[in-house]
Amino acid sequence: TAAAAAAGVSASSSSQGWTSDRILVLNMDGVIANCERQILTGAYKTAKELWPDIIQQAEDMSAKDGGTRRKWIEEAGLSENIIEEPSSSSSSVSKSMPLWLFAKLRQIRASMTSEVDAVVLVRLLVEEAIVSIKDRELRGGSGGGYRPLTAGEANENLDKDRLKILQDRYKASPVTIQETYARIMDKWKEEDLNGFIDQTVPYPHVTDSFRAKLSGEEKSNAAKVYIVSEMRTEDIVPILSHLRINVPYERVLGRDFHDIFRIDMRTDLDAIQNQNIGSELVYIDSNVERLVEYAEDTSLSQLLLCFATWGPSTPSMRSKVYQVPQINVLESAFLPSFLDGDPFPSLPAKPS
Repeated sequence: TAAAAAAGVSASSSSQGWTSDRILVLNMDGVIANCERQILTGAYKTAKELWPDIIQQAEDMSAKDGGTRRKWIEEAGLSENIIEEPSSSSSSVSKSMPLWLFAKLRQIRASMTSEVDAVVLVRLLVEEAIVSIKDRELRGGSGGGYRPLTAGEANENLDKDRLKILQDRYKASPVTIQETYARIMDKWKEEDLNGFIDQTVPYPHVTDSFRAKLSGEEKSNAAKVYIVSEMRTEDIVPILSHLRINVPYERVLGRDFHDIFRIDMRTDLDAIQNQNIGSELVYIDSNVERLVEYAEDTSLSQLLLCFATWGPSTPSMRSKVYQVPQINVLESAFLPSFLDGDPFPSLPAKPS
């Protein structure tokens, strides 16, 4: 399992300014790079396979139908649909993900802790749009009436418990979702690996900072880094290679072939703790709900929790972080100094 891969690993000697006992434990998406295009497109294709009659209706909807603002579409940075299927896919060719849906999913991505959440939210947003359209038709196109869920409402209300309720409502077991998602992602990479990789969006300065410390020339630093992620290991590895970030395969602890249905990363984090007692273990993540949960978990007390401000989050989520003393706030401007060995007391102060 991924946790077992952590066994026997300990801190190595200091190099390039890193303190000898500092070990970084990084999430992938939202920390090293922005992988939203892969995750959300995979989620859309998964939802379309699980609920074709419902999801395919999204392709004929407008941004207005889905409650998507024009500004969000502009912020998505894409002028066309997200991913074009390879021409070699013959009869399996389908229309790519509608831009209105991608743009709205981006606005609520901070509420997602896994691909399962993303798939469930694809269905929710499409169903909301369907109900709104039907209501408008019944009223003869007049104003008022039912409107789709807003991004703000989703971010404020869709916590882990409510997302589980949606899973139950849709009769969508995590096992079925993960099996379907894995097959779709593997097929995508098999047919168009470069297209898959090219969807990665580096964070300005941040990705470069990690590359500078974890390039092929700095292999000694790689011994002090783990990646612990909800993404699948087989999806992470080619992206890291593309970004020229060197982390040994055995330290990339995502979902794997033997543990594809893992929902919680704590087993891996606990194994890392147990094998590196006495080291400064720094866990960096951008998901606020997960960080708050880990802060309340006494079994993870060895971790120095760090909130990556450059990842997806909302103002209310960031406010929640500031109320939890166990969570340090890491700004992108400070990251290079921190990677060079600056201690945690140098982190920018939290707003009062």
